[in-house]
Amino acid sequence: MGVYAYGRISVGPQAGLSKELHQTMLQAIGRLPYGVPQLKKLLLFMHLDLIEMVLVRQVRLLARRNFALTSFTITVNSCTLDHMAQLGLRKYGWISANGFWSRSGFSFRISHCVDDVQWARIAHEIRDSIRQWHYCRLMTVRKKGTMRHEMVGQVLPPFCADRLALVRRMRKSTIATLLATGSISSAAARLKGQPTHTVVCPCCSEPGAHWGHYWRCWL
Repeated sequence: MGVYAYGRISVGPQAGLSKELHQTMLQAIGRLPYGVPQLKKLLLFMHLDLIEMVLVRQVRLLARRNFALTSFTITVNSCTLDHMAQLGLRKYGWISANGFWSRSGFSFRISHCVDDVQWARIAHEIRDSIRQWHYCRLMTVRKKGTMRHEMVGQVLPPFCADRLALVRRMRKSTIATLLATGSISSAAARLKGQPTHTVVCPCCSEPGAHWGHYWRCWL
């Protein structure tokens, strides 16, 4: 994936290429056909989505370019690379003011991204902003912007990086990965399509078990 993300200075990756690579990754880990697309992106593809990988690299590349030009006393002028990095950061909720990019109590200058220690924290925060963007889209992920049926009448809890980290830690278990991405259809959901059949939890045989029950029973 790094090969495809390399050298994106003036042109971003094409949507078609990104989609093909995404499908290849899904085939490699199993398609997870019942999975919620935003949950799969949130939990599985943060370091594998080409467009999002390119944004993180462009921010670092922009900082290094500016540092190199300044070291040779060359005037730094805005170019396509600046524009792409700015558009990407704004898309994921970052606000630019007085030379700083800020979001959720964290801020940085592009020049800070040259330092390896500072960059590690900044890159993490940028990836978290992408995760939060996908998380918020759980309310409107279906076509034409309509709400997912699971979310009708529900309130999406605030995004919490600590809770997300715990879910990602549990992902080492295959069954936890399937549950976290919504890739297992619960007995309660299948009963809606098969009302004349008895559908039970595979673990404890409780009839009509809902998705939350699976978390408590299987894990």
